[in-house]
Amino acid sequence: MGETADLSPLILRDETVGHNISAAHPLSNLYQAHEDARVQSAVGAQFVITISFQHAVNLTAIKVGGSFSKESPSVIKLWVNRLATTLDDVDCLPPVETLVVAESAFAGGAAMTLNAPAFEKVISLTLFVAANHGALVTSVCGLKLLGHPAPSGKGRKMVMHDY
Repeated sequence: MGETADLSPLILRDETVGHNISAAHPLSNLYQAHEDARVQSAVGAQFVITISFQHAVNLTAIKVGGSFSKESPSVIKLWVNRLATTLDDVDCLPPVETLVVAESAFAGGAAMTLNAPAFEKVISLTLFVAANHGALVTSVCGLKLLGHPAPSGKGRKMVMHDY
């Protein structure tokens, strides 16, 4: 097993897809390091983001950036290796894991640890922000995915999980 690191260099940014994302606060802001750059839902509190990797990775944790506010996500549901998930799909597919994001997770809080076996050999991660802390829209100021490259992964290979 490799050492846990920021997986940002392995993300295929041009293949990141979002649904219900505000044009004023676009998906490209997800990879910015400052708090003024945020991704925000267009209508309502929910949105979906699918992130693809250059090759399979083992995810160990997720860190949501920014300071806590009512616009901060409170529930994030995760799926792996599902490349075309939309808002219409999220009620039909059971998530691999559901994260309840407390106020303490923001502004320097610890990364949220993931259920390791479910996040091995991941080539794409879908995040469904299901709720926030009471605002009309949801904002995310940066996202860090932590883990390491999956062993013996040459190229991108799809490993489907039935959850």
